[in-house]
Amino acid sequence: MSHNPPSIPHNSLKCEGCGAFVAFEAGTHQLKCPYCGNTQAIDANKDNSRTFKFEDYTATQKSVSRLMIDCHKCGSTVTLPDAVTSDNCPFCASPLVVNMGKHILTQQPDYVIPFVVNSDEAQKKFRHWASKIWFAPSDLIHRINQITTHQLQGVYIPYWCYNTHSASAYGGNRGDYYYVQETHTKVVNGETVTETRSVRHTRWTPVSGFVQLYFENLLVSASPSLPQKTSEILEPWDLTLLVGFDDRYVAGFRSETFRINAKEAFAIAQQRTENAIHNAVVDDIGGDEQDIDNIETKFHATEIRYLLLPVWLSSYQYNGKLYQLVINACTGEVTGGRPYSATKITLFVLFIIAILVVAFVLIQQNQQHASYGY
Repeated sequence: MSHNPPSIPHNSLKCEGCGAFVAFEAGTHQLKCPYCGNTQAIDANKDNSRTFKFEDYTATQKSVSRLMIDCHKCGSTVTLPDAVTSDNCPFCASPLVVNMGKHILTQQPDYVIPFVVNSDEAQKKFRHWASKIWFAPSDLIHRINQITTHQLQGVYIPYWCYNTHSASAYGGNRGDYYYVQETHTKVVNGETVTETRSVRHTRWTPVSGFVQLYFENLLVSASPSLPQKTSEILEPWDLTLLVGFDDRYVAGFRSETFRINAKEAFAIAQQRTENAIHNAVVDDIGGDEQDIDNIETKFHATEIRYLLLPVWLSSYQYNGKLYQLVINACTGEVTGGRPYSATKITLFVLFIIAILVVAFVLIQQNQQHASYGY
């Protein structure tokens, strides 16, 4: 049995009052007409607890046809809102050739987090973020403050979400500290003095063992256009806001299809578990030090979901270089690229050096005064 809801008929995205295309209204569960203001409620499927067996997923996943447009500069593949006849790529700001869009078969998402932060709120958060960054060129804040809500692109980013169990066998050595009293002599003011001190040593013992962990909601961006590092900065996502996928939540927004498949993304998800597994092995070994020779991990009972998560994107050029700004349209977390002012950094370094020089001079003066008995 298919686990995907049916696509919403295209005519359901028309205003019931005037017939114009409607758009999803951020922060609500309704569509709103930008012309007459008429609203249409979305009966959201809020059961977001279902996951799917990784091994069976691709075999049972339903494919749907979407009109997609490729960006020939950055390689992203996006859908555009109805009635949009010209646009720029939301990731690199390059012009998109809208009339070269093509219908392709792609997987239908299982769940979506609808936009919570609207464009006005996003604009305020970008400006607040810009006001807090250090060593920025003096005109950068002005440049970012010039970004209007019309220049913000609301985009749904594809994510793979995994639950998985890990089983890790390890080998290594456990180090336990012990102390030995050692005696030595030294000459103080012409006299031989004997001192006893406690010296720390480490007793190493070979160990091996087995640890098991459960990882829930491991998220991996399926879009190279949103690098994994940027994606991780935007975390955490409030996954309690997930609802069953419905085309109406995408109305009026851009969305990207995945370009990293489920198997490739799971390899990235496994890498994200390495620190937690390493720490679990350290705790299992115990002792005062741990020397780990090897860890062999296998994953099993893996579950998967395909999600669309909302972001606001904007970009700006500075000295010929393109910088991207991203906001988590669920929590309001902001991240982005930014230039640095070499002049401000140099002045700051010189300021620190000046403080150190003054401190050094004062210390030397105090030592001289002490030596003369002042």
